[in-house]
Amino acid sequence: MHSRFTLVKQESPVMSKLVLSACLLTVTLIPCLAVGQEEDGKKRQKKGSAAGAAQILNQLKEVGLTDEQVAKVKELNKAANAKTAAVREKAGISPEIIKKRTEIQKKVRESGKKGSEVAELVNREAGLNEAQVKAMKEISGIRLSLRKSVVALLTKEQKDKLPKEFSRGMQGKADQAKEKAEGKKKKKEEN
Repeated sequence: MHSRFTLVKQESPVMSKLVLSACLLTVTLIPCLAVGQEEDGKKRQKKGSAAGAAQILNQLKEVGLTDEQVAKVKELNKAANAKTAAVREKAGISPEIIKKRTEIQKKVRESGKKGSEVAELVNREAGLNEAQVKAMKEISGIRLSLRKSVVALLTKEQKDKLPKEFSRGMQGKADQAKEKAEGKKKKKEEN
């Protein structure tokens, strides 16, 4: 029995070294994993930024942008993304909230509602507080400003090729009323 006891005593320092090594490894890996998750978030944010520029450029592919215009669009988009990220962070708007709001927005638009009625219903359904609603309006303003800046880069010929969806919301009230009246006039002529 005595020999068995000494055998355990001899393994004890080895076991404690193993346990100590495992603890050190765990303590070392935890911060690395946290940094990895933070980097993943930054990569997603950069990917979103690039996706925004790609979306704009895709909408404008028929316009025939020059390389210089493409570079400027990417630069404008990057600045707009920085502004929107700051607004979202300040208002506590997480990616989950944005995703939920987008899903609700699709459902509401499919129901046939339009304009401010859509925004009001979506914000209420998404559970946004007043600060978040205000932030979403500010973000919409930033996006509108981005589109206006992009249109300002275009030549007259390029503006003529501009898709109607891209210039949505950029008209003033008088232009919108004029366009609506022209649409009604065309409907009457068709009937």
